[in-house]
Amino acid sequence: MGKDKLALVVPQVQTHGTSNPPERFFQRFGPAGECLNSDWPRITTEASESFFKPRKNGLRVLLINTPIREWSYPNIMPIGQGYVGAVAAMDGHHLDVLDLNAERRCPVKDSAEVFNKWIEDQIIRKLGAQKPDVIGLGGIITQYGRMKKIAQLCKRVYPDVPIVLGGGIASSMPEFMLARMPIDVAVQEEGEVTFSEVTGRRKGYM
Repeated sequence: MGKDKLALVVPQVQTHGTSNPPERFFQRFGPAGECLNSDWPRITTEASESFFKPRKNGLRVLLINTPIREWSYPNIMPIGQGYVGAVAAMDGHHLDVLDLNAERRCPVKDSAEVFNKWIEDQIIRKLGAQKPDVIGLGGIITQYGRMKKIAQLCKRVYPDVPIVLGGGIASSMPEFMLARMPIDVAVQEEGEVTFSEVTGRRKGYM
C-alpha cells in the first residue's frame, strides 16, 4: 500500500448459519445496526418458544406494566414490553410479568386511595415471591406519576435491583426521568437490542 493511501479498518463481524445464531440478541446486529441474518430463529409464536430455553445463569427479569386508562376495560396489549419480553426469553433469561393493567379486569370504580393500595399490594406480593435481578418498566408520559411511585416502591423493597425504563416515557425525556425517578437506565427509541445488551452486561451473566 502506498504512503498516500489510507487503510480502512472494518471491524470483523462473526457470522452464523441459520441453525447457529449468536447467544445474545444484540449480537445479531452489526456495527451500523444492520441485521446479520434475518433467518435466525426468534420468538414470534408460542411454538417458536421451544427454540429458546432458560439458561442456568439467566437473569430473573420482571416486567411491570403500569395501569392506563383506568376508566376503561383493560384492552391494551403492552406491545413494547411484549417485544422486550420476547428478547429476554430468547437471551435465556427467566421472565416474569406483572401486568397491573390487565389484573384490574374492569374499569376502576374504587377511590384513588383504595386503588393505589391494591397496586402496592400486588407489587409487594410479586417481589416477595422471588427477588428479580432486573426490573423493567415502560409506558407513556401520562403514566409518569404512577410509574414513579412503582419505581420508588421497587427500590424501597430491593434497593440493589436495577430498574430499566423504556417506552415513550423514556424516549421523550430521558434526562428528566433519570433525574426524577429512581431508575438506573433510560432506554431511547426501540428497546429490544438495548435491553439485550444491558442485561447481557449484568454481573455474572456474560
